[in-house]
Amino acid sequence: MREGKGIRVYWGGTRYEGDWQHDQPSGAGSMTWKGGWHYEGNFVAGRPVSPEEIKAADGSRIPTNRATPLKESVTGSYIPKVAVGNLTVPADLPYSELNPYEKLMIKRRFPALQEDDEPPYPLYGERVFLESAHTLQGRLHLEGALAMAVVVGPDGNPLRIDNNTRADEDVLERIRDILMAIKFKPAICHGEPCEMRYPVRMTFTIRK
Repeated sequence: MREGKGIRVYWGGTRYEGDWQHDQPSGAGSMTWKGGWHYEGNFVAGRPVSPEEIKAADGSRIPTNRATPLKESVTGSYIPKVAVGNLTVPADLPYSELNPYEKLMIKRRFPALQEDDEPPYPLYGERVFLESAHTLQGRLHLEGALAMAVVVGPDGNPLRIDNNTRADEDVLERIRDILMAIKFKPAICHGEPCEMRYPVRMTFTIRK
């Protein structure tokens, strides 16, 4: 278990140099990702404290809001951009095309992930699911919060849906059908594809 100061090069090519606590980057350090993206500053539990300070190889600041909003339907229904807190990621890009900042925003949904692990993620981005749910919401005038999780197998196929929402069973069944039809990039654990839950949380509202 790493403690104190040290260097690690992760299997994906990311390099960290700096302080360690409990085998994770914690304290002052620097991290460099593939493509030359670089962060120097403080870390907590393996993650940069200020990911918006990540810079490109030429010193320019990393883009932090490349997302585009979903279209509103004629009913006035609304689903927000893909968000983690009040931060957003592009919904139409696969995980491999997200920049380091955006990947960190996704990883915040998966607190147990290590730097060299990857979460499951829709193969072609989250837009297809969000727009399908948006269409369903416009038809059924849904309101309220949705909290579900897709258990994604090592082959990227959904295995089952875990539901944490009280809602009409017909609505839940339609959402399950949408989620079960999505092909995922599988999670990566210690360099190998693995089974992992992919959380789905959104709020349906009707604009008056």
